[in-house]
Amino acid sequence: MRPHRWQVVAVCTVFVAALLVIVGRAERASERRKELDGIALVRSLVGNKIAGPVNFRVSPDLYCLLYELRGRPFALELCADRYGRLVEAADRRGSVPVFYSVTSEPQVANERIDMHLVARAIARLEAEAKAR
Repeated sequence: MRPHRWQVVAVCTVFVAALLVIVGRAERASERRKELDGIALVRSLVGNKIAGPVNFRVSPDLYCLLYELRGRPFALELCADRYGRLVEAADRRGSVPVFYSVTSEPQVANERIDMHLVARAIARLEAEAKAR
């Protein structure tokens, strides 16, 4: 007995849908890895200067510290959420800035920063600005 046309179409549709799910998950994992590797790269470039940013910016969800590198005042930027997870980074060393972000999935962030350090750095920069 031959399968009906609608049965063949149904099986093909399920197969294509499953294939799309697999490819989509692989793409998401690859993109996530690229973003996390970029954040880790910027963190490593900041190195032991983590407590000495040259500027900062604060938004409702992020605390960002900006760092100088080789005479470029805002060459590197690290942004943390309120839990200390590094969820964004910017690398402005070259002629084209590169940005990395996992703000849509902060739970995957694998780099962290002590939020007490962030608060102290921001307070120091604010005090320096007032003293000028």
